[in-house]
Amino acid sequence: MTNKETIEHPTGQLGWVLYDKDGNVKAEGLTMNQVQDAHKSKIADNMDSAPGVTPYAYMWVGTGALGGTATTNLTTPVAGGRQAVTSSVAVAAVVTTIATFAAGVGTGTLTEIGMFITNAGTDMMCAATIGVTKGASDSLVATWAVTFT
Repeated sequence: MTNKETIEHPTGQLGWVLYDKDGNVKAEGLTMNQVQDAHKSKIADNMDSAPGVTPYAYMWVGTGALGGTATTNLTTPVAGGRQAVTSSVAVAAVVTTIATFAAGVGTGTLTEIGMFITNAGTDMMCAATIGVTKGASDSLVATWAVTFT
């Protein structure tokens, strides 16, 4: 039996924490995410070809309205707002992925965030609505947990 036969609709949630330049928490939030249509087959393909390797490589923040599940990119990505993940670990049926948007990266009034397989920005697997204003000296840590059932 392949992973394609066993993976059902993945679900997930996104937690985020905004820190000021001194490391103090300015804001934080938790939201359920939207799983994109392409997610199930792309993840199953990856798990079949590279078991144990987590597929998520980048997160990107944006300032637009979250698109529908057929979209492959953010509605309004922030220039320079793409960040390689710092950690992606699979334990049982949960893949937890973390990205840190350091000072000067992905600044502005952020309203959307997406998780991607590649740096191309055309393979968004999950997306979520956020509401945070990230200043130039702030850092944002995003933690995404995707559960496969």
